[in-house]
Amino acid sequence: MNKKITAIITTAFILAAFTACEISVPESQPNIQAPSSAESDDTDSSDDKNSALSTDNSPGEPNDDISEDLSGDDAYPVTATCSGTECYYADMEGIYGETEIPNIPCDKVDAQGSVRPIQVTPIGLEKMIFETHTFGDYTVKLVGQYVRTDKENFPGTIYARELYIEIENENSPLSGNDGKIFFAPTILGQGIFKPEYRVFPDRIGTYLDIYDLEYPIVAMRYYLDDTPEYVANDITETVRFAMILPNRNSAVSLTGNCEAGLGIVYNTKLPDKVEIVTNSETVSGWPSVLCGNDIKIADKKTLIDETAGIMYSFDFSDIPALGNFSYERLTIEKIQ
Repeated sequence: MNKKITAIITTAFILAAFTACEISVPESQPNIQAPSSAESDDTDSSDDKNSALSTDNSPGEPNDDISEDLSGDDAYPVTATCSGTECYYADMEGIYGETEIPNIPCDKVDAQGSVRPIQVTPIGLEKMIFETHTFGDYTVKLVGQYVRTDKENFPGTIYARELYIEIENENSPLSGNDGKIFFAPTILGQGIFKPEYRVFPDRIGTYLDIYDLEYPIVAMRYYLDDTPEYVANDITETVRFAMILPNRNSAVSLTGNCEAGLGIVYNTKLPDKVEIVTNSETVSGWPSVLCGNDIKIADKKTLIDETAGIMYSFDFSDIPALGNFSYERLTIEKIQ
């Protein structure tokens, strides 16, 4: 196993140093679902594009575990391929329900149907907006990047290499990544080569909620309850919270104190090396936490989920207009 791990890491470094990945972008998209590859036109640096969109504002999340390829193959693929050839990529933005998602069955996927390439190159649709919500002057969107389906083998699932929210304000535009909050990679049970996020069509419309507390709070849900081989039995869905800061013209993801047994991490110590998302006694970094389907406002500082028996308390005190900001403004505990 150690030799295999060393070979994988060595391959990754060699490819990063000596291989230039070219992206095929078709000039027009008459039918984005049909082709499995595109005519060569412009090229991009896939490493630069991927690293720019992988910023999570979340230090401390573990990434040092390599497990066996869950598909049963000997190694993770170097790049994602479809029937042995370059996967189709459409450099365009789509809106769910209006734009077809390319149907791209990838080679070497894990048990969830997710491809885990060592060197990530764009496949599928560049960007898909799954949900759009408004709150006062703000618009909050659920966005996936490199979006595809595999209808033949994994119907009812949409795959996205990245999943995040974009917060916009036409009257006071947010700059840079100030309005972009990523879902936590720890909800994927990932090692170094993390799987794709999965979005379920029958849940679209329920992933985001916005709550009118002292500052607007966005609940970012992620559903896991259909994958028992990857998820501990006590987890059906998770939530991550983002806070909109009107006085700073930005948004941030929150961390804080999480009562034992309510935090979501991935387990790296299982004897069979199967990566699993688990409900942990201790959490660190920017974890997601347990939730149910019925989060409601208790007061201007508190949300409760009576079904799951969890209370989420927020600290809105002493938020500076400029300068250092403490992200530790959330307390998650069981309702007594």
